[in-house]
Amino acid sequence: MTKAELYASVRQHFDMDVDTLPDSTLDIGVAVTEGHFNRKLLDHPRLQRRISWPLNAGDSIIPVPDRLLVLHAIKLGNKSYAQYPLSQEERASNRPPSFISLGNCYKIFPAASDRQTYTLDVTLAIDSLLDEQPGENWISKYFFDVYHRGLIYYVADLMQSPNTPNLYNQFMAVLDDLGVQGWNEDFTVGNPI
Repeated sequence: MTKAELYASVRQHFDMDVDTLPDSTLDIGVAVTEGHFNRKLLDHPRLQRRISWPLNAGDSIIPVPDRLLVLHAIKLGNKSYAQYPLSQEERASNRPPSFISLGNCYKIFPAASDRQTYTLDVTLAIDSLLDEQPGENWISKYFFDVYHRGLIYYVADLMQSPNTPNLYNQFMAVLDDLGVQGWNEDFTVGNPI
């Protein structure tokens, strides 16, 4: 289901058109709905990935992956790197293998001794329907009703509908159901952990 199809379905539900329920309002609703997805599905296997990052000799900076929610581990081979706070950079450099977070990147200790590939085990936010590419994700593709209920709740809340609490509970119920989907199924994309 595309974003355009989702928006048309929500407008039809409320008997509204693009003038009374513009895309910009529904875009905010998608962002809010996806925020719920990322919180409720934080430990779902579909959001967990293993990312490889090569470094040349002497390099020590690994960029933070786009859409990062949680960094579980940085590894080189079977060695896990311990994380230290930025304020303890000197301590981290004296206790390798370790790393610190510098905001948009990680600094590892020691620096790569030759060309080496590090792995990051991470949880990434769901691909947003608001992104130009890919413009869909596994929830919009396989569980369209969850997006639909999220946007119905969002619009009802904007309209101050007395039914908003019921719609919220319905959205949370289908989101909880989604949280148990996929644990034993192999329909992931990318490189799962």
